Amino acid sequence: MEVIPLNRFISIEPIVETEEAEQAPILVPDNYRPQSLHGKAKVIGIANDCKLLVGTGDCVIVDNSMVQEINVGEETKYLILENHVLCVLEE
Repeated sequence: MEVIPLNRFISIEPIVETEEAEQAPILVPDNYRPQSLHGKAKVIGIANDCKLLVGTGDCVIVDNSMVQEINVGEETKYLILENHVLCVLEE
């Protein structure tokens, strides 16, 4: 099912970068993953009223605490307001 963002939202796909697991000095659950303040994401869709100069397929840095996780059926979609996109990464 396709999600079409509205009201200045941008549909994103978080890019998870794998890191080698460090040996923790304290016990934590096996599925625990520390989350950084900022994360990389790929732009999937953009609302028509969005003024941010990004395009579909662009790689952006977002504020992880502002990403909204939406469950649609068995799929999980991620949305963020345009003002929480911090920068666009260019190659």
